[in-house]
Amino acid sequence: MKLRQQTSIEEIPSEKVAPIQRRLKLRSYRSENITSAIERFKAGEFSSIRKAAKECGVAYQTLRDRIAKGDSLNLLTKREVIVRVSKIAQLCAAKVPGASHANITRTLSQMWWLLFTKRHPELHIGEVSPIDAGRATVEPNAVQDYFQLLRKRLTDLGLDQKPENIWNVDESGFTMHENNQLYVVERSAKHNYVVPSASRDHYTVVEFVNADGQKLAPFTIFKGGLPHTAYHLMGPADAAYGAQLGIKLLN
Repeated sequence: MKLRQQTSIEEIPSEKVAPIQRRLKLRSYRSENITSAIERFKAGEFSSIRKAAKECGVAYQTLRDRIAKGDSLNLLTKREVIVRVSKIAQLCAAKVPGASHANITRTLSQMWWLLFTKRHPELHIGEVSPIDAGRATVEPNAVQDYFQLLRKRLTDLGLDQKPENIWNVDESGFTMHENNQLYVVERSAKHNYVVPSASRDHYTVVEFVNADGQKLAPFTIFKGGLPHTAYHLMGPADAAYGAQLGIKLLN
């Protein structure tokens, strides 16, 4: 029994062509062809979308979707993509990375993002941790100047040899809204941070510790008023709670 030898791609039945070959064939047209087909169809040059697709050499399904849903987002030039990648890196360095879902009317497709990350493997979507705005702007010179000033102040007050009289009052802010949003960040960063919005409800915990290792009970400050009566059940027995400024606790 002899088998007929198939020597060209045209002789292979369409159902046996590899998916990638069919996909490339369907997408061989330029974006200008789609735009031209839409304009000519809306101008009444064709009686049906199918005829417009055949005449302009574009996929019928794609043309139909574009006419029904409107034109897609404008394609970015290579220069525009480079500028956006640089902007993402700057936002990450400033601890304000861009959200993966921006507040725009029409979003980019999943395929666009996959191709974008393929061209820029240094970026990916990941989780971030909140960080205080002041801490995000700290740099080595400012920290060094602070400790030099602190050392001089302790010497002037005669406290450099009295650790029991050197107290540190620190406050930590926590949001009442869990942040489940993902951000576009640099893949090389071990930890990613974001400065939380100041418009959301927060509560503050004030801690008191001295240089001798002694501590006072923490003080939790809620915004506006105290929450449910069970808010203190899991806290330390001697902890204080309120809705006023922490300076009143010191008084």
